Amino acid sequence: MPSSTVENYIKTIYQLADSGDRDALVAMGDIAATLNVVPGTATSMVKTLADAGLVDY
Repeated sequence: MPSSTVENYIKTIYQLADSGDRDALVAMGDIAATLNVVPGTATSMVKTLADAGLVDY
């Protein structure tokens, strides 16, 4: 079962993608701002999610 942090990132990415053009990429800065983290932290987690096959990076 994913941690609450993983769930929050996936939900945030989905919500940001759903609010715009479905084919558009979600900006790392938007993820970071939504989750109140610095962009480097968001990048690190998104890379982790990508390694797990949960998102494309």
